[in-house]
Parts: sequence; structure tokens; C-alpha cells
Amino acid sequence: MEYEEIIKQLLSSKSREEELIYAIELFKLDNNFKMILFEVSDGDINRIGIENFGLFKINGLNDYGKVYLFDKRTLKKMITEDDSGYQVILGNEFNIDLNIAQVITKFINERALDDDEENLIKYLRYKYPKVPINIMSFLQEQRFHFGNGSNKKIFEILASISVFETVRHENLEAIPNVETGFSHADTWWRILMEKNSYSQEILDIKYYTIYSLLLKIIFLQMKFPSSSDHYVKRGELLDFVNNQLFVYLENELWFADQLFQNKKIATKIFNKANIHMNYAKIIKGIKNMT
Repeated sequence: MEYEEIIKQLLSSKSREEELIYAIELFKLDNNFKMILFEVSDGDINRIGIENFGLFKINGLNDYGKVYLFDKRTLKKMITEDDSGYQVILGNEFNIDLNIAQVITKFINERALDDDEENLIKYLRYKYPKVPINIMSFLQEQRFHFGNGSNKKIFEILASISVFETVRHENLEAIPNVETGFSHADTWWRILMEKNSYSQEILDIKYYTIYSLLLKIIFLQMKFPSSSDHYVKRGELLDFVNNQLFVYLENELWFADQLFQNKKIATKIFNKANIHMNYAKIIKGIKNMT
């Protein structure tokens, strides 16, 4: 049997004996086989962390407390009937874009916030103060749209994010002067301005990976415009990911699946690359979404 068939049989096994037979078959094909499994017994209920703040939304694909790693160690535990399991270390972070970064900048510079912005800041500041903010998405965005804003403005945003992280982690009530964030801002600025560096290479790879996936998603929408072809589109997209892209972008795949079903949560997001636009506008929209 091929990988796919063995995995299907393993996941549908009705007994421990069956599971063990198919698990052993997998490791005969590849001694270093690994597979990540998500608990999906509750369906979409497992999609956690969805918080709405008017125009802003924080979301996560899954409850990562329900993620399992199947590898050689799992097989050994199956053979010895050891049900203790083992710990997989997981981390969380908030990836922010320009919109969120500008709200943080307003807060640090003590400018007036509207209710949605105020609630967003409280959420980041008090509910998850130890979950770090990852600015790589913001730097990536600026890299491909450099020149849309002044250098001074971008540097101010970077410094404000640095100060905001200090406020969150140290649970400060008083807001330090934005100048205290200049050191970190200078480090991030160099990443933004560097040419042909490792950091820039990582940003470029991430950008073109997402861009390729979005191109495929829109292409499938054009090829199969009816939501009744949902499963066909899903299958072709997964085939593309497995055999050409080789990267799993969880959030984007989830939204693609919602788009294929014509769900409003996804059609609103993909409206910048509506299939009824001319090709030039679609490509521009995809680049903007990326």
C-alpha cells in the first residue's frame, strides 16, 4: 500500500491491534516518518482565539492543546501499551500587520483611541501579556510596499511596538517615552533595509509561498466557480500543497476552504481578488492580500 492508503487505514482503525499493524507499515516505508494530528471531534469548535474588535480580528486555527505528534516514539509506546504520552513544546505569538501596529503607536504616543482600538489594546495588554508580538509580518509588508510611508513614521511604529512589549511584559501602568524603544527599533530597521541577508531571504520565501498559494486558490475559483464544487477545489488545492508547494499554511488553507463553500467570512477577505475583476486587478489584489 502507498502512504496515503496506510494513513487512511491507520486513522480509521477500530482496535489497537489494527493501529499497530498500519503504524508498523508506515515505518517500514520511512523509518523517520512523522505526522501531526489535530483533534477535530468537535469540528470547528476547536478553532479558538477568535476575537472581534470592529475592523480588527484575532484568530487562531486550532486549540494547540489538542495537537498530537505521531512518530517513532509513539510507535514504541503503542508496542509497550504505554498510554502516558509525551510532551510536545508549543509556543504562541501575535502576528501583527500595519493596521494593528498603527493602533499600538497611537496608544504609546497617548493619542485618542476609539472603542474598538481601546478594546484591542486591553486584550493584548492584559489578557495575554506574556504572548509575544511577532513583527515579521509587519516588516514583510513594509518590505514589499516600501515607499508608501515615510521612514520616520515606520521607525516610530517600530519603536512604539518595542515600548508596548515592555509595558505588557513588565505590567507597567505608566507608558515609557517612545525613545526607550529606539534600540530595538534600530535592530528591526536594519532587517528592513538589509539587502540579500538571511532575514530578508526568509521574508521573501514566506511572501512568495503565500503568493503562490493565493494564486492557486483564485485559479481554482475561476476554474470551478460553483460552491457545489467545494470538494473538487479542496482536493486540487491539497494536491498542489502536497506535491508542489510543500508548505502547510494553516490559516490560509482554512480560509480557502471557507471560500470554496462561499462562506461570508472568506468572501469578505478575498474580495480584493474577486474573480469577476480583470486579470491585472486580480493580480494586484492578490499581491495586496499576500
